[in-house]
Amino acid sequence: MKKRFLFFILFVFIQISLIFLHIHKNSLFVKESYRNQKLENQKKDLSTLKDRLLEELYEIKSQKNVKKFAQDELKMQKLNLNQVKRLG
Repeated sequence: MKKRFLFFILFVFIQISLIFLHIHKNSLFVKESYRNQKLENQKKDLSTLKDRLLEELYEIKSQKNVKKFAQDELKMQKLNLNQVKRLG
């Protein structure tokens, strides 16, 4: 009789332990899923920012904008061919 009671107590303890382990595993899964979702959103935001910055870079590097910057900001003037002197 005492053996059966001890077995029953051990069985209940193991079952309760397994339940707690299962709950712990699920909480870790939810935590990592949330972290993964957060990282995916951050990745999407960074990709959008990268695309926007690339568009801005291509616009800045365009011939039209370089010419406008040179004339407006640097006060450069268009050079005519007769203004070029030959060396040598």
